[in-house]
Amino acid sequence: MRHSGKLIGLVAILAVASLVGCAGTGKFYKLKLHAGDILTGTLETDIKMKTSRGAKLELPANSIEEIEFGRGGNAEVTLRDGNYFEGTVLNTSLKIKLSATGKLEEISIDKIESFARD
Repeated sequence: MRHSGKLIGLVAILAVASLVGCAGTGKFYKLKLHAGDILTGTLETDIKMKTSRGAKLELPANSIEEIEFGRGGNAEVTLRDGNYFEGTVLNTSLKIKLSATGKLEEISIDKIESFARD
């Protein structure tokens, strides 16, 4: 009986450590579509971007804080470290693993209004 109590405590500690580790990745997003739908999940696509100054960037999914999509493919990207870029997202779609179902969805960029770390 004593060993099972220790095992339960260890499992609880590992579960909390796992949740804290996942929350620290910054990969959980609220994605808002132009149609008004809001989806939440894990961003699975790195962002490829051409800045307004002509530089081409590949931004890891876990570095993104927020993206606001404008007209004509323009976007404003804020990173978790505070850096900010304006330009065009070169991806035609983004993949998000939905938190409600665990299903991987690919969503066309032209349907997305914004997404931000949740």
